[in-house]
Amino acid sequence: MPENVFAQPILLPPTREQERIVSKLSAAFSGVEKAETATRRARERLQRYRNAVLDAAVTGKLTRVWRESQPKSEKISTESGDDLLHRLLLVRRELWEKSELARLCDGGKTPKDEKWKSRYPEPSAPVTKNLPELPSTWIWASLEQISTRVTVGYVGEMKNEYVSKGIPFLRSQNVRRNRFEPEGLVFIRRQFHAKLAKSKVTPGDVVVVRSGVAVGTTCVIPETLGEANCSDLVIIQGPLIQPYFISFYMNSAAQRHVESGKVGIAQPHFNTASVASLSVPLPPVAEQAEIVSGVERRLAAADRLAATLRQQLIRAVATRESLLRESFSGRLIPQDPNDEPASFLLERIRARREAEDQRPKGKRMSKSRAKMKTIGRQTLLAVLKENGGPMTPEQLFRAAGFEPSQVDQFYCELTLLREKVLEQKPNPSEIKSWPFRAHVFLQLRKGA
Repeated sequence: MPENVFAQPILLPPTREQERIVSKLSAAFSGVEKAETATRRARERLQRYRNAVLDAAVTGKLTRVWRESQPKSEKISTESGDDLLHRLLLVRRELWEKSELARLCDGGKTPKDEKWKSRYPEPSAPVTKNLPELPSTWIWASLEQISTRVTVGYVGEMKNEYVSKGIPFLRSQNVRRNRFEPEGLVFIRRQFHAKLAKSKVTPGDVVVVRSGVAVGTTCVIPETLGEANCSDLVIIQGPLIQPYFISFYMNSAAQRHVESGKVGIAQPHFNTASVASLSVPLPPVAEQAEIVSGVERRLAAADRLAATLRQQLIRAVATRESLLRESFSGRLIPQDPNDEPASFLLERIRARREAEDQRPKGKRMSKSRAKMKTIGRQTLLAVLKENGGPMTPEQLFRAAGFEPSQVDQFYCELTLLREKVLEQKPNPSEIKSWPFRAHVFLQLRKGA
C-alpha cells in the first residue's frame, strides 16, 4: 500500500460546490433510507399476511364461504367428521395388515390363522381439551390416526457415510416452512440407505424438524426428490389426507403445541410420541383440496411480492453507490462558473500544511502498531474506539486497512458514522477539502 493513500489523484471541486454536493447527497440518502424503511415494513406486513392465511386455512375461516356455497347434495354436506375419521382408520388398518402379512411371508412365517391381526397397534387418540371449536363438518384427529406411521430419522454418526453421489439424505437445513430446500443436500450410499428402512422418506411424506432453533418447521417431500433418507427429523409417513394441509397446520396453529412439547434446554427437541399424538383438524376430503389450492394461490402471490421487495432493497444499495460515483465524478450537480477555483483552495491547504509542519509534532503511532492495524479490514468504529483519541482521516484510512481503490467505500462508511464522530479543526474557519477535510481530526463522541 502506498505510504500516503491521499497522494492518489482525486477530483477536487470548489468549496461551494462541495457544500452543494454534500447537501444533495444528504437529501438523496435520506430519500433512499425512507424507501428502505418502507420496504422493510412491507416485508414484515407480508410475513404477517402469510401467517394469517395459514391460520385461516386450518381453522376453516378460509373456506367458510366455499362451504356455504356447496349444494346440499354434495358429499361434504353428508359425510360427518366421525364418518371420515372412521373411514381413514379402516384404511390405516388395511394398509398395516397388508404390510405385516408381506413381512411375515418374506420371513418364512406365513400365518395359519388371523391371530396376527390382533397385534395391530391402535393409533393414539387426540387430546381435544382446550382446543378451539371447528366447523360442524370437521373433527379433531391425531397425526398417528391420519397417517400410516410416525417415526424418526436416523440418529447417529454420519461423518464417514456421505458420498458425492447416491441416495439423497435430508437434514434439518433442507426443511423450510412449507418448502423443501435442496441447498446443502447430501448423499449416502445405497447400501447404507438399505439398512435405514425406518428413516426412509418418499414423495408425499411430511417431515418435521425435531431439534435446534427451528423445532416444528415442516414441509412435504416433493415428487422431484424421489427415493431418499433423512437424519434427526420426525417423519409422518403415508399421510391419509392432503399432506400440504398437515404442513400448513404444523407451521401455524400447531406451533403452540410444539412449544409445549419441547424438552431439554441446550438443545430443545420433541420426540416422536409428541408428534404422533398431536391433535390435527380434519376437514372433509373435498374441502382439504380447496384449502390447499387457496393457500398455494395466496402464498404464491406473496412470494412474488417478496421478490419485488428484495429487488427494491438491492436497488437502494445500487442507488447509494451510483450517487457516490456521480458525486466524485462531478456529475451529481451542475457546475457554477462563479465558484472560486479549486486551485485557490489547494493553495490555502498547501500553505496550511507548511505551517503545520513547522509546529511541534504530537505523539505518532509506532510503525509496528500501524503495520499491524493494516492487516485485514476493520470497521471505522472499531478503529476509533481502539485508538481512543483523535485521528486524521489519513490515519483512520490506513488503520482500518483500506486499499487505495476503496476511497469511495471509506467515504461512504465515514458518512454513516456522522452522528457518532466528532470533527475537530484547529481553526473553525478553515476551508474544507474534498473528499476529506484537511487538518481535521476525527474522534468518537462521548457515549458513542
